[in-house]
Amino acid sequence: MAQDERHRRRAAFTTVSMAALAACSPVASADTSRIWDVDASAGVNIARHWPMLLILGFLAVAILIEIVRRLRQRAAHLRQQWRAVRKLAEERELSRKEQELLESLVRRYAARAPFEAVSGYRDFDACVARDIEEQARSLDARAIEARGAALRELRVRLGLDYVPFGLQIRSTRELCVGQVLWAAREANAPQWHKMRVASVDEARFRADVAAEDTRPPFEAGETLRFRIWRDEDARYTFATRLVRIEERPAQWVLDHTHDLDRVQARAHYRIRFDETAAVSILGGREEDDYSGLDQRPVIAAVRGRITSLSGGGLAVILEEAPALNAVIRAPLELAATAPLEVYARVVNVAPLGRGRYLVRGAFVAIPDETREAVTRYVFHQQQLRAAQEGDKGTAQ
Repeated sequence: MAQDERHRRRAAFTTVSMAALAACSPVASADTSRIWDVDASAGVNIARHWPMLLILGFLAVAILIEIVRRLRQRAAHLRQQWRAVRKLAEERELSRKEQELLESLVRRYAARAPFEAVSGYRDFDACVARDIEEQARSLDARAIEARGAALRELRVRLGLDYVPFGLQIRSTRELCVGQVLWAAREANAPQWHKMRVASVDEARFRADVAAEDTRPPFEAGETLRFRIWRDEDARYTFATRLVRIEERPAQWVLDHTHDLDRVQARAHYRIRFDETAAVSILGGREEDDYSGLDQRPVIAAVRGRITSLSGGGLAVILEEAPALNAVIRAPLELAATAPLEVYARVVNVAPLGRGRYLVRGAFVAIPDETREAVTRYVFHQQQLRAAQEGDKGTAQ
């Protein structure tokens, strides 16, 4: 009843107001009463729907407030990421020039996710690839290679200059120095020549041949086919252009490519595993007798970082290079298991620069229950990763 009374009062006020306007208008006529009646009904309709209009107004204000809140939240998150980027640059002791280069690179190609671009080698690689592609339109070859060298130094300083063995590589920028390459011209019955990676920067990579190997008869401008075997990973094939051939020393300068075909061929599935560990390099015999490893003397104890793990072995970064076939001991902290201790025979040592070595080892004298725990953990992690990648694909 009270609400109806308010409606009647608003309608009466509207009617009186419209009547007064009509009476005062210089174009008032005998039809004033008709206009008055029509406007009165309009006033009644407006009065009847004003609660809905009020609700819509509040809803619009609420939506606007939420939009502003989210924009502020995103801006705060972005500021936090940039602080993390600058802190990382300080921790890695980047020079002022390197910091400026890094910031310009990230602002141009990863402005919405700056920290991901400097902490993940895939994101950093995407930024670098776009930068080199765009800069190549305006810079000459030498300037591009100088920029590629500067960006490579950034990658090294950020610790993004290698992909752990056992994980897939997606670009020739992720090749390691010393990697063996088999190269041939594109032909139905190609003749393959053994080469190796001499150096890698972000613009080009260079290959050379060992003194005992035959110099390949390639010419600048040709498109060459390559195949590689990446230990504990798979075989890859790709094609790329030979930019030029340098002398003294003889090196073949090649374009980078992301079109790598991968053939799965490893005996054990391997996952990325990031854990610092106190690694012991053991002395003693180097033959295949691995009995009594717990009694062998420790000739060096070094801090390391385990980067990948499989049921057959591991890869670890050390600041000291053990001898091939030497035995190392490392602890493992796996979820849902007690701490483990494993022994591995060194099967490969690859220098990473700055006094670091990537050491790959195959497990030896490992109890069945320990190998089973490692294999179960690796399998579980692969299942989780596959599920996450499936969710991303569905979301896209």
